[in-house]
Amino acid sequence: MTAPLGRDGATRAFAWMVILLGLFAVVYGIQRVPLIDPDEGRNAEVAREMREAGDWITPRFHGMPYLDKPALYFDAVGLSCAIFGGGEAACRLPSVLFALGTAAATFLLGAGLFGRARALLGIAVLATAPLFVGFARVVIFDMALTFFVTTSILLAEEGRKGRPWGFPLAWVATALAVLTKGPIGLLLPVLGTTALSLGQEPPRRLRRYFHPLHIALFFAVALPWVVEVEIRNPGFLRYALFVETFERLTRPSFQRTGSVFYYVPVLLLGLFPWSLPALGGIATSRLRSIRRLARPSPELGLILAAGIIVLFFSLSTSKLGGYVLPAFPLVALLIGNESVRAKDRPGSWVWTPGVALLLIGTLLLRGSVRSAIADGLHQPLALRAAVEMLLIRIGAWSLAIGVLIAGLGLFRRNAAVFALLGMWLPGVVLLGLGPAMLYAEENSSRALSSELRRLAGDEARVAALHCFPIGVDYYMGRVVPVVSETGQELTSNYIARNFEELRVNGTQGLWSPLELESRLARGEIDILITRGNIEPGFGLRPAGRVGGYRLWRESSPGK
Repeated sequence: MTAPLGRDGATRAFAWMVILLGLFAVVYGIQRVPLIDPDEGRNAEVAREMREAGDWITPRFHGMPYLDKPALYFDAVGLSCAIFGGGEAACRLPSVLFALGTAAATFLLGAGLFGRARALLGIAVLATAPLFVGFARVVIFDMALTFFVTTSILLAEEGRKGRPWGFPLAWVATALAVLTKGPIGLLLPVLGTTALSLGQEPPRRLRRYFHPLHIALFFAVALPWVVEVEIRNPGFLRYALFVETFERLTRPSFQRTGSVFYYVPVLLLGLFPWSLPALGGIATSRLRSIRRLARPSPELGLILAAGIIVLFFSLSTSKLGGYVLPAFPLVALLIGNESVRAKDRPGSWVWTPGVALLLIGTLLLRGSVRSAIADGLHQPLALRAAVEMLLIRIGAWSLAIGVLIAGLGLFRRNAAVFALLGMWLPGVVLLGLGPAMLYAEENSSRALSSELRRLAGDEARVAALHCFPIGVDYYMGRVVPVVSETGQELTSNYIARNFEELRVNGTQGLWSPLELESRLARGEIDILITRGNIEPGFGLRPAGRVGGYRLWRESSPGK
């Protein structure tokens, strides 16, 4: 085997250096960055309400059932907060651990396909891929789903090699994926496993993967929670299958549509800068190389497995960047395996990334380019300076890495480019935390909650009128009532679709405008929150502004 950095010992040393830099990028500053709305604030609050209620079965948000997603990930966040306290780092710890687990499962999968040295290079690529690092730092389901999908594919591959425990444990991991994010957790492992097996020669034992006893084990793990939630919340199963899954995949009602090429830039940016040598390799591939990849092999299996996952979401009408995260471990293994040819392919592994980073760095340092990007991001005026500062730092860092890569190429140190590419993202995280903190504060409820406490104390009686700062419940440690006529403010499809029923059942988290007026008349509200330039009336006077929210209180003396 040709090692990308020379001797195998050097290969491992450089790979471990990149992996440790990736771990730094994952954990750096996660305890300082506030929970970003809507996803982090909502998911942390669901975990808090489940923990405080002692109910680990039914997710609850704003005092109501939140059945948009299953309970397993919320349980993990709730358990982490119960052990380590309710800070931001404790909320994000499960995602960090699932990321580490995904890296371990990817290494074992790669070691079985290519050997340990090449698998280690794949882990280095994965650990410094922006999309992977980004989702490892936030309170969201995608990293947990990626862990269970990757683990299921790994275990199925072990079963395909003849290990009797592989296939049944693969279906257990698939069941846990379903308990993390619903039916999609069944589709992705099955598609990925089937494609990986068919791409290799021979695709033996694949029929044993679908043995009825293995599928029965899947139902034995997944069904008890499903049945219990259906008993407690009649209609849940229909909602999970037909609304949250079928409609999301086939109808544009979730307002997350995009073209069939939506995930092309997601893959390019989510794997940057590793996507640069990958593109260079594709552009410079000869017919002989294409024929080699077309033959049954682990490479072809991974290409088919990653491709079927990306194609599935490309054909779906609901699209978000994080949906294709389960394909990233497979793509990372392909790039890591290809890096063994770095010494022999300076065109793709040196000059393509070197020139691209030089060009990107130069462009980002131009004021007109930064302004155009800042305009396209549509951020509030208060954040524009932070965005431009972040772009300047990324530009300068990219330019420096590009110069170093070009220098290595001139001195025929082509293989060491691997280490420099692995340094790009950790450098961006280190340089970008300051500007990113400003963005997070602007899109979090932490500052708003601090201002509410300053104005009216820890027990402030607060309500929100036709708006909802998603994380305010979490930071206030209780449900902050929302005055709503549709429930859309809570960003929950389940709550919005069952709004009238939930309000009739007397939830304390939803008020009608009449109830707000009545409570204001009785002096039961200290602070009212509105969004934008809305003025509530009721004789209230302005009490301040935090981000896009305005605060109001009674006009009477002493208030």
